[in-house]
Amino acid sequence: MDPRYKKIQWLVLGFSMLIMFVFLIGFLLPQKFEVSREIEVETSANKIFPLINEIRKWPDWTVWNVMHDPTLRLTFEGPEEGVGAKELWYSEKMGDGSIELTYSSLNSAVNYTMITQEGRFEIYGSLTLSPTTTGTSVVWKSRGNLPFNPVSRYFGLFMRYLLGPDMDYGLAKLKQKAEANS
Repeated sequence: MDPRYKKIQWLVLGFSMLIMFVFLIGFLLPQKFEVSREIEVETSANKIFPLINEIRKWPDWTVWNVMHDPTLRLTFEGPEEGVGAKELWYSEKMGDGSIELTYSSLNSAVNYTMITQEGRFEIYGSLTLSPTTTGTSVVWKSRGNLPFNPVSRYFGLFMRYLLGPDMDYGLAKLKQKAEANS
């Protein structure tokens, strides 16, 4: 056999082994992710809470709105505020999905479930308000489970970079809106 073909065989075998190794490592990566952001708002929780408890106000402060995606169409279901309030979106850019409030504690916290990619991906989130000496701390957490495949697991490693900037933007807008209402 020609020595050049032997080199090519070893090169192909080495590359195949590398791909198999990366694939197998994917199964060992975490199955869950969590992203957390916090901001200090210089107003009381009762000025912030209506902005997070009324789902119809979310487009005013989150990045998920028509300003960032002109193809976005929003509809709302359920009560105006609190548990069961639901926003559904239809978008060529972001895909379709929904956010539903699952827990609400007056001037304290809101939990939600976000479903995207036609139900294949769920994010469980919370917005928690805590008093500080100068106003209110708002902590936004998003967490989820990743499907049992290595590509999703690698995707999970980057969730803080994918969700984090959207959460930072949303908290900055929430701060701006809440402080303007003081």
